[in-house]
Order: sequence, then structure tokens, then C-alpha cells
Amino acid sequence: MQGDPADPIVITNVNVIDRLNEALIENTNAVIEGKLIAQITIKDVAVAGGRVIDGGGRTMDPGLADAHPHRN
Repeated sequence: MQGDPADPIVITNVNVIDRLNEALIENTNAVIEGKLIAQITIKDVAVAGGRVIDGGGRTMDPGLADAHPHRN
């Protein structure tokens, strides 16, 4: 069953590419609210009424909007 698109989503067990600090943050939790990343943390988080998705150790690249990027 699909939840309300406005409900927050917590993606656990995900590696996040930090473009500002040019680093990989491993085993994090990302909180998505609407179309924005509201929080990235290594601490456990819970959101009322939200969904939890296990990232399975995959890598998340915030801001990647094209499947054909050119990186330096």
C-alpha cells in the first residue's frame, strides 16, 4: 500500500556521497520530506507516519539528476 507522498521516508543503511566535503559517509540514515533531503545522520531516527526503506548498503548521490553525469 502506498503512503501519502507528503509522508516522510527514512532510508537506512545507505552510503551518502557528500559533495560539499568530497567524502563518502557510510552506513547512514537519510530522512526525505517531500522532495527534499531533510537530514542525513549516523544516528538512529524515527519519523511519525513515515516509511522506512532499507538501503541495503547502496550509495546515494544527492543532487544527481541525470543518469549520464560527467564528474571531475
